[in-house]
Amino acid sequence: MLSWKEKLCRSSSNQEVSTLLNETVLEKRRYYFKKIISTILFLAQNELPLRGNWDSAEDKEGGLFNNLFEYNLENDELLRHCQEQMPANATYTSPLIQNEIIQIIADLLREKIVADINDSTHCTLMADGTKDKNGREIISIAFRYIKNGKPVESLLCFVKADDITAKGITQLIIDQITEYDIIVAKIICQCYDGAFVMSGDHGGVQTLLQEYFKRKIPYIHCFNHRLHLVVIAVVSEIDSCRLFFDQVRLLHKFFNRFKVRREYDGTNIPRLIETRWSGHLKAIETIAQNYDDLLAALDTIKNGNGKNFDADDIALASGLSSAIMEKKFLFMLHFLCHLLSLIEPANKMLQSREIGFIQAKPIIESVHKTVLDQRTDEAFNRFLQIAEKVMSNFEDFEPRPQRIRQRSTRLNNSIVLETLGERHIEVDAQNNVEKGPLLLKSQYFNVIDRVSSEMARPSMRTPIF
Repeated sequence: MLSWKEKLCRSSSNQEVSTLLNETVLEKRRYYFKKIISTILFLAQNELPLRGNWDSAEDKEGGLFNNLFEYNLENDELLRHCQEQMPANATYTSPLIQNEIIQIIADLLREKIVADINDSTHCTLMADGTKDKNGREIISIAFRYIKNGKPVESLLCFVKADDITAKGITQLIIDQITEYDIIVAKIICQCYDGAFVMSGDHGGVQTLLQEYFKRKIPYIHCFNHRLHLVVIAVVSEIDSCRLFFDQVRLLHKFFNRFKVRREYDGTNIPRLIETRWSGHLKAIETIAQNYDDLLAALDTIKNGNGKNFDADDIALASGLSSAIMEKKFLFMLHFLCHLLSLIEPANKMLQSREIGFIQAKPIIESVHKTVLDQRTDEAFNRFLQIAEKVMSNFEDFEPRPQRIRQRSTRLNNSIVLETLGERHIEVDAQNNVEKGPLLLKSQYFNVIDRVSSEMARPSMRTPIF
């Protein structure tokens, strides 16, 4: 009877031996599981992969998650003790559990983002697409809103798009907004790139969304994308720029070979990516900074001093060596490097999450003014002198002689962009003496004029309503 009374007393106060034992085990398992979650969070926040390749020698999967968790076990005695108490079939370290934890974290984070969006006064809908490594179109949907008095940009989701028409993308955006219970009345603006499927007035996503929600939601073309289009317009429409960057691509391709890389002591030349024009600046900066090393490597190969080089390698090295030693290449190298460096700060600032339309407008105007300031003979002569100074270091290089023709007196005060006879030399019509490289000068002013005119477009300065 006394034992029975004691059992009833323990049960009423929740102090049974089995309960106390279960609570101790539960506490240890919770501690163990929290360490797993913290490890996954650390890797995710630092954008590091969790898993690696299977190690057949040790019969286990490698990767940062396992390595980091094993490190924690070595330095945490309590965690090691908790692991020893875990059942062998419930260690919670499998890839399936890792993915499930990541998904739970993503769902919780998305709930918080949706709550912040719906609590804000208003927000901007943003969307963009890109292809994954399998060539599938992935649409990212984000929102910009005010939180605690500051602008915030948050990614809501990214989904695979099976239909990349305007109607298909519009329906995909509507489905995501509906699924996550975004308050549509909060959306007062749309921001996409300038592709017709997104920006079209009669069938683009921005128009179809306004028709679906039956109200005006102004569309703004992404400012940084407009800046990208300015550079693309110059690179693709001016032959001298296009040919120059073709030579840069050849240099990257040639020096990316392993056998060529062994003869080259400089920095690797980055690959040009059309969708990221800032890579053009990095590539030509690398060439300018490692110019002597590039020439030395090309000279070694073309003279047959390198190993395992065939006739095609030697011919290509000879051609590239001659091309990068010419005045027009050196001029465009230093001129475009300077021009793109003037635009690069704006590129970085416009990618900031804190930048809005009010801040973006003066940035564009400032860059436009800076570019226009380069439209002087003094600026042109500065880059020309740099090219000539580099060429003066070449001992054996002899430029091809250019044929000088007397120019028409009607063109005395003109810069000729297209000519039939004189393509490289500007001549004083009265004295028939060489005045300077006409083609380089015309190309210089042509690039400046194209960039400044593109930046002066109304669409570059104001949103599209």
